[in-house]
Amino acid sequence: MNERPFPNPTEAPKDQQTEKMPMPEIVFQEELGSQLMSVLLRAHDATVEASDPSLAASVDALFQSDQECQMVLVDYRRVRAAHHIEDDETLYQLALTYDNPIRVPYVLEMIRKHKPWVVNASQAAESVQSLMTRLESRLESTGLADGLRQYAQQDVAERELSQNDLKARLKRHIDFFRPSVSTTHIRRVNYASTDPLRPKQSGYAAMLGDEQVVVSHRENTGNQEHEFLHGIINPITRKLAGQLNETDKTHIVALASSTLRLDYGDDWESLLNEEIIRAYNDEFQHDAINEKRVFLDQINRLDATSFQSLCQDTKKQSVFATLGIASLEDLKAKAMELYEYQRRESHHGLRGRILDMYHAYADRDDKKTNFEMFLYQKIKELISE
Repeated sequence: MNERPFPNPTEAPKDQQTEKMPMPEIVFQEELGSQLMSVLLRAHDATVEASDPSLAASVDALFQSDQECQMVLVDYRRVRAAHHIEDDETLYQLALTYDNPIRVPYVLEMIRKHKPWVVNASQAAESVQSLMTRLESRLESTGLADGLRQYAQQDVAERELSQNDLKARLKRHIDFFRPSVSTTHIRRVNYASTDPLRPKQSGYAAMLGDEQVVVSHRENTGNQEHEFLHGIINPITRKLAGQLNETDKTHIVALASSTLRLDYGDDWESLLNEEIIRAYNDEFQHDAINEKRVFLDQINRLDATSFQSLCQDTKKQSVFATLGIASLEDLKAKAMELYEYQRRESHHGLRGRILDMYHAYADRDDKKTNFEMFLYQKIKELISE
């Protein structure tokens, strides 16, 4: 759990500065702890959209009728309140340690660094383990575990059929960024089976030592790559932190997208990570004309239920209010206006500067200069007023 030894790329040994991270091992498997936590979160709030409504309905029915499950839910809420756990991400991180104790120190270190408000994280981890054990036992006895297990097994089988495509996409990103072995330590990427109780567009990742766990819907390839890229970009910006003063960090927040600031507040590091990854994954590597076509097609395929789900998003509420979108009909009529609005929002400020930097990086003369070294050279210029 020690910090990496080199605060910036130029201080690493020369061979490690340029030695590219090898292709990690890719595995597909069920993450039982994460799935059990989703069951609890579904019981806690059944209004969240699920990618498999049938299994979600089975969970809803179980918690309405089963007294033991109801007691587990009561205790879950007590644990969350007692340890000041404010977000679902922390709960998922704790759940990843279920039946996997080797992950515990990595998860506790993540929480200590990034969620300092959590009270007694080690005790919270023990409490979550107990909740997961009780819940798993109850799901097995009621038969719901079989449905979730079959869903996971089918999903893993389908992922394995397309693994060559996934590997090719990840290799393309590694070849572009050329992450150095002195900074990026991903040896294994575990793509967890699709969670049927989470929205299709959601996802998260966690670095647990040299293992990266990615939870993302099988069909949401963009998010699969987005989460993988966090394993490359986050360690780079973490090393840059020592080179930035408080004024620099304030500039990053001011230049970042206002939409992203709704999610990340004044967390400069998270904002910089998201801007770098989204500029590359959502825009730089895609053709703009195709991007527009896909966006408009997605809007046209929305139904009333999907629109209501979008309206629950605080960011979307603000944008819709600005554009006068109050119904699904309004959204479809103003789809092009929404597209242009989001493009303007993303291309000014920090996002536009990062896109320019990507073009300069792609055209660099010295191809041995990796993205980390290039960003280190350009960071002050990138965030200047």
